Amino acid sequence: MLVAAAVYALRDPTFLGADFRAFYTAGTFLRTGRSAELYDVDAAGRFQADVLGARGVSAWLSPPYWAWVYVPLSRLPFVPALFVHSAIAVALGLVALTLLERELGVLRRSEMAWVAACYYPTLQGFIDGQNTALWALLLTGVFVLLRRGRDGAAGVALGCFALKPQLAVGLVAALLGARRMRSLAVAALTAGAWVAMGYLTLPAAMRDYVTKTVDFGAYLRSAGYPVAGLHGLFQLGPLLLDAFSPRAATAIGAVLTALALAALVAIWATRRWEPGEASWDRRMAATLALSTLASPHLFGYDLMLLLVPLFIVWRLYPRGTEERPLDGGPILGVTALGWGLALVGPALTVAQQGVSRWAFQKSIALQLDVPVTGLWIWLVYRSALDDPGKSPAGDGDRGSIARA
Repeated sequence: MLVAAAVYALRDPTFLGADFRAFYTAGTFLRTGRSAELYDVDAAGRFQADVLGARGVSAWLSPPYWAWVYVPLSRLPFVPALFVHSAIAVALGLVALTLLERELGVLRRSEMAWVAACYYPTLQGFIDGQNTALWALLLTGVFVLLRRGRDGAAGVALGCFALKPQLAVGLVAALLGARRMRSLAVAALTAGAWVAMGYLTLPAAMRDYVTKTVDFGAYLRSAGYPVAGLHGLFQLGPLLLDAFSPRAATAIGAVLTALALAALVAIWATRRWEPGEASWDRRMAATLALSTLASPHLFGYDLMLLLVPLFIVWRLYPRGTEERPLDGGPILGVTALGWGLALVGPALTVAQQGVSRWAFQKSIALQLDVPVTGLWIWLVYRSALDDPGKSPAGDGDRGSIARA
């Protein structure tokens, strides 16, 4: 895999950091007074080809206010800027693991770091130059602060997902079900502050972003887009049925996403809010995993977010069962299967597409890790119903005394 990456990097100097190209382009456009071209895919393609020597185009799809972060990095040449960006990502990931270590008490940061480094979506995020470490930190912050009973601070962390709004949809549904109105109100204010900054500094780009949202959906389903790398519930419909009926594919994806959001509400609607209890931790792990799948756009590197619920569940089985990690049974087995599919799943999807085109002249595929992750979520949630006791105590177990 690393050899293949090196070969591609020799053919295209921006292969490493392929997604960072979009971030670098956006920062450059803002710095050089070209904010009107922020969502112009053709302009981005010309810049990346002429200035960066890249093949293809990496389009900026994020809110315009997020592009301000990349203005300082755009002053550097591309490769040093990517190096700095990756170093920041490592630092943010370590902060997230430190928070989990202090909160969960049983797991060591070095253990979690080793697990994260061996998980392919983590590697993919760094190869592509993505920001997944930041989203993992925000997700960790929401979990830790809710567990400590600090609903307002958790709302601030949740509101910062305005930088990548699709990742917040499931969390909002879960907090609605749990009636954590303080968290939701603060999240709305925080997100509103980001949006206000966008309209104050880049009003035209904000209008472009809003009006072109539908076009983004079409772009993500275009012939040149690597649809085999999509892993969310919504993408199940297009992968299976786009070749027959895009409208039906969209409807199925929307229904699956709506069902997931309804399940997130139901997980908390009839349960007491008791941070620190084993059942609360398990339900929160299931919530964080399902909210990830419920994201309307979920690429392979975004699966790195599943490490957060994994570490929560791992903490509940600190010594494993019969010298085997986790529960030593179904959760362990499904975790291992999902771990493998995070690596080979897209290749299997491409294989399904190739076979179906040969046999039926239609592209049909199922992203196999999605139902496997769904099974993992169900097993973890069921364990919350079976074992409502307290979580194992640890030096960092502060949540057991927090009540709201």
